[in-house]
Amino acid sequence: MLVKDPSTDVRISRNCYDPRSKPMPKWAAIHTSEGRNTAEGLVAYCERAGVSYNRIVSDRRIFTTVRDTAAPWAASNANPYALHLCFSNSFAAWSRGQWLDPNPNDGYNENEALTNGAKVLAWWHQEHGIPLVWIGGHGVPWGLDGVLGHVDFGAWGGGHHDPDDNTGNFPRDEFIRRALQFVGADVPDAPPPPPPVVMPGTNPDKYAGVMLYRGKVGIDRDQVLAIQTRLKRAYSRLAVDGDYGMQTEACVRDWQSLHGLVADGIVGPMTAAALRAW
Repeated sequence: MLVKDPSTDVRISRNCYDPRSKPMPKWAAIHTSEGRNTAEGLVAYCERAGVSYNRIVSDRRIFTTVRDTAAPWAASNANPYALHLCFSNSFAAWSRGQWLDPNPNDGYNENEALTNGAKVLAWWHQEHGIPLVWIGGHGVPWGLDGVLGHVDFGAWGGGHHDPDDNTGNFPRDEFIRRALQFVGADVPDAPPPPPPVVMPGTNPDKYAGVMLYRGKVGIDRDQVLAIQTRLKRAYSRLAVDGDYGMQTEACVRDWQSLHGLVADGIVGPMTAAALRAW
């Protein structure tokens, strides 16, 4: 299947090595922006900050900011060894569920952004022969070709930890699967999500539309306060401050695990109902 260049915008940065000092790479490196930003906003920020990527991706736009024949300023000594893709409005601390969240009510469709990133991978596979296989997770994978995270470069790439510090939260399997579909590979459909666990005596419908997680834009502070108040009964050290931070997420994960729920750190209708949050 012939793949078309998925870029919706071209805004070439001056922050690059053009031409790149190495042959066309066989690695695709994935980055998170660690900020709440639109693709266009991230493009402008990178230009001011002396940073760049080959592609900047959001749920609506795909910017080419450094041509594939040039090396961006994205990962220190690893710049010329990979093609670099950065997701705007993304965080390494996200859970798998946050990466796959299709709900645009917070102003951003994370699931659609992941699909747009997969389109870029498919294009790079077709044009440059980068294998659609995840090779990260074990340090710098010399001798292998494929897709990896910024974290896999280690200190050589600037010592960063995105897209997930090799916790496995970034849905690398689904990311690769979507890219394979775009090039027409025969891949199985994504497995259906497990049926939600309904706690006896609860009413999840009462909490329809509830979706709380760390990093969410426009999060309902009152709902977070209510969740923290309920959790504090079990986790006395949890601060009830309306901030859905790392401590709150950790308590939610632990509580979910203890109660047979999917331990993803996300308070959706099932978790809110089980907590009897309000």
